[in-house]
Formats: sequence, C-alpha cells, structure tokens
Amino acid sequence: MKSILFIQSQTLYAKVTIPVALECLNQGWNVTFQVNRPVVFGRSFGFSKHFIKKNPTAVNIINPESLQFVADLIGLGSEWNKLSKRIKFSLSAIFLTKQFDVVIGSSKNMPILEKIQKKTNALGLGYEHFPVLIDLSKSFDSSASQYYNKSIFCMDNTFSERHKFGDITMGYKTELNTFTFLDVVYDNNKKADNKNLVLIFHPGGYRNIVSSPGDDKQTCYQSQKSFLHDLCIPVIRQNLTPVVKIHPLRARYHDVEDLNIIAREIEVECNIAAGSIQIIGAKSSFWDVANNSAFILTFGSSSIYELWSIGLRNVFVCDFITRERSNNFQFFKSIFINSYQDYIKIVSNSKEWNPVFDESTEEVFQQYSLLFNGNSVNKVITTIASLVK
Repeated sequence: MKSILFIQSQTLYAKVTIPVALECLNQGWNVTFQVNRPVVFGRSFGFSKHFIKKNPTAVNIINPESLQFVADLIGLGSEWNKLSKRIKFSLSAIFLTKQFDVVIGSSKNMPILEKIQKKTNALGLGYEHFPVLIDLSKSFDSSASQYYNKSIFCMDNTFSERHKFGDITMGYKTELNTFTFLDVVYDNNKKADNKNLVLIFHPGGYRNIVSSPGDDKQTCYQSQKSFLHDLCIPVIRQNLTPVVKIHPLRARYHDVEDLNIIAREIEVECNIAAGSIQIIGAKSSFWDVANNSAFILTFGSSSIYELWSIGLRNVFVCDFITRERSNNFQFFKSIFINSYQDYIKIVSNSKEWNPVFDESTEEVFQQYSLLFNGNSVNKVITTIASLVK
C-alpha cells in the first residue's frame, strides 16, 4: 500500500494538497499530513477565526482544524470531514521522509521538497500563479516536456521573469497542470446568460489597501465605507447588484458582520433598498457569483489566475485604491484600471465590461484557460502511481 506525506508551510497552501490527499484516500493509500501543532484524538489547538483576524497575513497553522477550514474554502468540506478520520497527523514526519513513498507539497515549498527528494520521491503542486506539476525525481527534459517548454511559463518573457518561474522549477521535470482545487469547480461550472451581478473581492484588511496593520475599528469602518460606496453605488446605478466577497484571511473589523453594518449605512444614506449591496462570507463559494457577474473587480489578488483558468475574461485589477499589491499586475494593461475616473467610465458603458485583451494578456489568459479540464488531480495520481510500482 502506497504511503504519501503532505507538507505545507502556510495554511492556504493546503488548497492544492487536500484534493490530491482525498483522492489518495479513495485509492486506498495511507495518507499523512505534517502538522505544526500537537494532535490528540484527532483534535488540536490554536487555529480559530480569532487567530486569523489577529494574524491575517501570517496564517501558518497546520492542524486538523485549519485543514478542515481550507477544505471548506475549496468546496471539499464534506469529503474531508468524511475521510479525514483515516488521515494520520504527525509533528515528526518531516524528519522521517524515508518512510514515505512520495512527499507532496506546493510549488511554494520547493526548497524543502528539494532536500526531501534526496531521500524519497517528491512532487510540487502548482499554487497561486504557477499551474504546474513538478516531479523532483527527474531532471527537466525539454524533449519530454515540449508543451511546457513552449508555454509562457517557461519562455523568456516579462510575465515569466517577473514571477521567476525558472527559479521555482529548479531544473526538475515540469508539466503544465491546472490548480488541483479547480477540479471541483469544473464539475459544477455553470455559465449564465443573464449576468446582473458584480463580484468584488475584498482585500481583507491590514494589507495597506483598505486599512493598515493595527488600525482601530473606527478607522477601518470609515475606510471601508468609502471603499464600498465608491465601488458599489456606480454599479447599482447600472441596475447591477454588487456582491462583496470577504477575504478568507480577513483582519478584525473586516468580516461579514462588519461589512453588513457598513453596507446598511450606505443604503440608508443613499436612499437605496436594503440588500442592494450583498456580502458573502469568507468560506462561501464565489464561483456561481463569478459566472453570473457582468464584470469582476480585484485589487491585486491571485484569484485572477483562478478566474482566468475557468475561462472568465471579464476581470479587472483596480489600481486606484492603492498600489500596494495591484502594481504586481500592471503587466496586464488591458484589464488595469488606473484611476477612479476610468472606473466610472467602464462601469457606465456595458461595452467595456468585457475587456479586449492586449496581445500579452490574451496569451497569458489562453495558457491558463486551456488547462482547465477537471483532470488535474488524476494527473497527479497517475504520476504517483508511476513513481511507486
């Protein structure tokens, strides 16, 4: 029976490991997760909503509770709850990697995986902006990886160089493979004809976008009120419904109950119907809203690559609130909104809601969307099977 170890140094990295772990369990294999908190009778401590709100940019607890949280985020909560009783949680497995047939982590943990591959097989799963499967047991072979070799992720270009994809792969065998957590989206993906929503990804707070670390409640409420008003009122005037998605790692004063209070104040002051501004929680799925949106607004979130992966072109990056994170996306000129005046022009003209991509943006979009086939987890399972006869 195959024995697989999963590692991740940050909580959200488990977005790509959990789908593979569940399928490994379905295959009847032994699954272990490296944790960084003691686990007794399947339970641990330290991870909570309160912890997230105090540490929104440094959430790195790995234990059964945090993994359940991530499974809920990606729409696999019930599957995880059902199968996780068969998972082993270990504080020391990382020091005993020879005992495992394969160790799997995200592409963010390549330095750790490189050390592990000297003792056993290791795989890196693409995360955030890099849709790949990296097999550290084999060196990169351009003839065997022709598709990857000719992709924008491998070729010399501004996008690849900015993200240092070549440094991440570290000379190991690399194949294109979309993000594993998108398989469940593929199975339930329903495009809509009547798109009357506008999905707005809230930046989360304490990230120097709508608020700075340590801002008090009054400051956070005031800044978010301006944020919601300036974005939502123009949308409502176009007979569209703004839907604000709470960040999964939100700071205190930036959760769904806070945003609902602020939204109701705006509705009263602007004399618009209650519920005109909708708020959806941190663990709520946003995919149906995205598919029903006339356009989508982000502020430097890597979610744009997930949205492009499922084929949604109508996504914009707003650069007029702050350039703290959005500046990383200025490569995509045709979706970059530089000023509030430009934002008003786009919202006011339905012909602008589906941007015409410049050549570079089109190329990157196509690379992501072509990989969306609902088969990314199976590709990893096949690779594991080939490594362990």
